[in-house]
Amino acid sequence: MLTTEEKRIKKHHYYLSHPGKVQNAGKNKRRCIDWSDPEQVRLYNNEYRETHREEAASAIRKWRRENPERDMEIFRKWFAKDPIHAKEVRRRAKKKWEAEHPIEAKESKRRSDKKRYDNRSQEAKARDNVNHRQWARNHPEAIKAKKAKRRVAGDIADVDLKLTKILNIQKHVQLKCEYCKRPIVGNNWHPDHIVAVTKNGKSELTNLCIACPRCNLSKGNRDVDLWLWNKQNEWGWLKAI
Repeated sequence: MLTTEEKRIKKHHYYLSHPGKVQNAGKNKRRCIDWSDPEQVRLYNNEYRETHREEAASAIRKWRRENPERDMEIFRKWFAKDPIHAKEVRRRAKKKWEAEHPIEAKESKRRSDKKRYDNRSQEAKARDNVNHRQWARNHPEAIKAKKAKRRVAGDIADVDLKLTKILNIQKHVQLKCEYCKRPIVGNNWHPDHIVAVTKNGKSELTNLCIACPRCNLSKGNRDVDLWLWNKQNEWGWLKAI
């Protein structure tokens, strides 16, 4: 009668002397694989990965952490073999990761952009500054809209809640600009503080309105009555109100 240790040693010697035969754990049958045949090994590995996804993924991640140089070498060979397919696979994987980890993706992009900017030459940075100033001069409305967005960023949630009340009140009528009274088409409108935030205007329901982009960007933080008086001859729409 063999002991447990003797049985284990006998089984170990059997596997060493019969490398072409393996026992499929979890099933009461024996599966023969010729491990010297790359095609059979590949099919077996694919089948195992399909039936043991979590275990295979965990093993791959562990191996990559322990063998970074070998992992990079395999990746370079794979990329050189079919670069178009490799780029598409990496793009899909990156997009999936960004969707699952939005905060980490945003922080990673910020670090990457900062590193890319820091590595640029002084001449390139100076050229970018000149181009940015030129763009700002040619697009004043975009700069105004950006500054207005920054001003209300601190209480944007409160503003959105109160604007929702305004929209619910006016949902059965045609939306109109608070200043020029022209109908608003679609979602082409801006939330506006009648008394600007920079002049201690509050985000209250009585101080919020819906304005068309032209009126909102032109008004800025100026007094409403003074702004309307200055614009009546330039635009000509106050006489029709």
